[in-house]
Amino acid sequence: MRSRILGVAATTAVLVTTTSMAQAVAAPEAATAAACSWTKTLLPLPAGKAYGEVQATGQGGAAGGTRPESQTNVLPQVTSWKDGKATTYEHSNIIYMTVIDRNSAGAVVSNGSVNWFGYTSNLVYVNRDGKMEPLPQPAGYKRSKALGMAADGDITGYSYELNGDAKKKVLVRWPSDRPGEVQVVTTLPDESYVRVGDGDGSVVYTDGNGKDILRRPDGGTVELKKPEGVLYGLLPDDMSNGRVVAAGDYSGGGRVGVLWESDGTPKLLPQSVGPNFEYRINSSGMIVGYTTSLNSYEPNNDGFQVWQLGTYTGRVGAKGDIPSAVGDDGTVGGVSVKDTTNGIGYGPPAVWRCS
Repeated sequence: MRSRILGVAATTAVLVTTTSMAQAVAAPEAATAAACSWTKTLLPLPAGKAYGEVQATGQGGAAGGTRPESQTNVLPQVTSWKDGKATTYEHSNIIYMTVIDRNSAGAVVSNGSVNWFGYTSNLVYVNRDGKMEPLPQPAGYKRSKALGMAADGDITGYSYELNGDAKKKVLVRWPSDRPGEVQVVTTLPDESYVRVGDGDGSVVYTDGNGKDILRRPDGGTVELKKPEGVLYGLLPDDMSNGRVVAAGDYSGGGRVGVLWESDGTPKLLPQSVGPNFEYRINSSGMIVGYTTSLNSYEPNNDGFQVWQLGTYTGRVGAKGDIPSAVGDDGTVGGVSVKDTTNGIGYGPPAVWRCS
C-alpha cells in the first residue's frame, strides 16, 4: 500500500542489515513496529536509470519512479518491482507523475499532469499492457486525482473543475471490474480542500471554516480535533483504516506529530519534535516519519523513526534514508539517499523489513 544500522531508542533496539539489489521484494506476514531486526533491500534499477523511489509497497511487491543520471527536469518513469525484477511503464504527454498505490495483483495507480497545447490537466492513470493509461472522468470534469486503491483494485479519488466554478468537487470511484467506468460517490462541500484518502473510500478534507473533516465510507463525518497546544500547520500527510497522521506547530515553536483515531481523537507522537516531518501510516497503525532541516528536504537525522499506534519504537536506517510509504505487511519503502545535491535526496529505491 501507499499512501514516504544500528540504533537504540528508549528501551527498544533495532538492527539493520542490507541485502543485495537482486533480492526479491517478499511479502512477509503482517508486521508491527515492535522490537525486531530491520533489513534494507536495495531494489534493482531498470537499464539506463540511476535513481529511484518506492512510493507504494507491500502485498508482494513495490512501485514508484526511476530516472536517469541526469535527473534535472527529467520525468520519473513509473516502475514496479516483484520477485527481484523491475518493470517500467510507458507514458506520453505527461509532465509529472507520482505513484499513489499498488495491490497484490500488480495494479499500479498514479496521478499525472499532462500538457496539451499549453493546457495543463491532472488525470489518474493505471498500468495496462505495458503503459500508464488515463482513467475516465465524470461528465463536466476535466481534472481528477487518485487517493488510494482497495485490495480488489477499486480506486478512490476525486474530480474537480477550475474553469468557472472552482468550488466544484466530487468524490469518485473507478471500479476495477468495469474498465472505462467512473462512479460519482458524493458531492464534496463548497470551498473544501481534499487532503488525503484511502482505498476504502475514506477521505479527509478541510472545509470552508478551516476544520479538517474525516468522511467515512458510509458517509458519516467526524471533525479531527486540534490537540491542546498545537495551533498551526495541521495538514494531514496520510491515512489508513480510518486513522490519520499529520505534523503540527506548537504555539511556542517546533513541530510535533499527531495521530487521529477514527473517532477524531488526537494523540501526540512522542519524540517527534523537529523542524519538519513527513509521516506515513498503514492499516495496523504502524507509522514512519523523518525529520528534515528547516528550509529543505534534506534529512538531518540518522534514519527514520517508527511508531506503533502512538508508541515510539525506535529509529531505523542511516542519514539520508527517506521513507515514502509503509505497507500493510509492515514493509517500508523509500530512497536510500547517496546524494543530497541542492538539498534534494537521490539514490537507489529501497525497502526495509522488520523480522
